[in-house]
Order: sequence, then C-alpha cells, then structure tokens
Amino acid sequence: MGALVISSRGERSVAKNLGAEFAHGKYLFFVDADHKLSPDVIANCIKTIDGVDGVLITDQDISKDSKVSRLVASRRKILSCDPLNVAVRFVRREVFNSVGGFDPDLYADEDLDFHNRFLKLGFKMAYSRATEWHLGSPVNLKGLLNRSLYYSSNHAAYASRNPLISFRRISPLRVVAAWKRSDAPASDLLPVVLLGFLSNAFLVIGVLLNLGARQSTPKAGSKLQIETASVKNRVIPSEKNGQGGA
Repeated sequence: MGALVISSRGERSVAKNLGAEFAHGKYLFFVDADHKLSPDVIANCIKTIDGVDGVLITDQDISKDSKVSRLVASRRKILSCDPLNVAVRFVRREVFNSVGGFDPDLYADEDLDFHNRFLKLGFKMAYSRATEWHLGSPVNLKGLLNRSLYYSSNHAAYASRNPLISFRRISPLRVVAAWKRSDAPASDLLPVVLLGFLSNAFLVIGVLLNLGARQSTPKAGSKLQIETASVKNRVIPSEKNGQGGA
C-alpha cells in the first residue's frame, strides 16, 4: 500500500515520535497496532480539524463472548464520554512538535499525557464522529490482572506527572457522570463501577510488587563493595610459598 515501515527498539512512545519525525504530511494520526479503523476516519478527521488543532476520535472495544469482555467494552464506551479519559489522536504536525511529542518514558497513558500538555498550551480540539476499535481487551479476570500488572509501573509514572488529574480520573462519580452522557444501559453502571475498582486494585498490587522487587534487588554499588570485601578476605599465597610448592 506504499507505507514506509520503520523499525524501532523503543517502546510505543519512542516509535510514535520516530514515525512523526519521518512523516511528511500536514497532519499526524497515531494508530496503535491493536486497533481497527472505521472506513471514514481519515476523511472525517480532515473535515473536523478545520479551525482547530487536534481531533478526538471515539475509541471503542470490540466485545467478545464473555461477560468480562462485554463489561470492559461498556466501561470504555462510558469513559469515552469523560473529558479526562480521552485524547486527541489526529493533530497538526506543527502542533505535535510544539507540544513536544510523546513522553518516551511512557508506554501507558502516553496519549493522555500528550493530551494534557496539548490543552495546557492552549490548543483547541474538536470531537469527530469517527470511531476506532480496540481489539486487545481482556476476556477474563486473569487477563485483566495480567494487563494491570504489566502497565502498573507506567501508570504510576503517568500519575507522578499528572497527580491531580490521575486522582480525579479514578473517582466513581466521574463514571456515573459519563454514563449519563453515554447510551450504555443502566444495568451496566454498577458492574462497570465495580470493574473500575477491581482494575485499580490490580494496578495498586502491581505497583507494590514492583516496589518490592526494586527493594530486594541489590544495588550495583553494594555488589561492588561485597565483591571487594571478598577479595580482601581471600587468602593469597605469598610468592615465597608459591615457589616452595613448585
């Protein structure tokens, strides 16, 4: 299809920044590997960006044949109506450069972090009617746990950069307010709120496990001191004794 493929050893933020550097277009649109686009996304974004700096695209989950998957999809649908849980994905090139691109240290919530800086600099955004579909959501609680543990340390890194917003995002009242603006059924509200509590609990467990692993890992300096002390205490035969034994 004429696409230029660029290999990168970094995480997703590094790869996105690299792609932006090599791109030649007037606009930049970032799509993760586990997303599928509706046919009208690009055309819709080009129409919507007129007079603004970036475009929000509705991000939905494809529900699979499990209750957990359906609730995860419903939760994403509800949170897409919460201003603190959305991010511009289609932006003008010069705006992307002015914001500074994606934080290379983040591989979770990197889009939200970019969005926060985008707004702080006074750039304008607009909502589009286009939709992109997420394909990689968990289908059971084990999958939800594994995903939370994998991203936990990076979620903490994002929270350290955006503490107030992160605290506000986890409030169940925001879920209720977003649900009122969505078309999700009333029967999903309580299970989605509980799923949010469970997901946040898994994230906290992941953060604690990472902290414990760091504390149990000896520092390089400590290891060097131990090895130095071991060498000092080692009995080394004198040259005279060595000659006598030869």
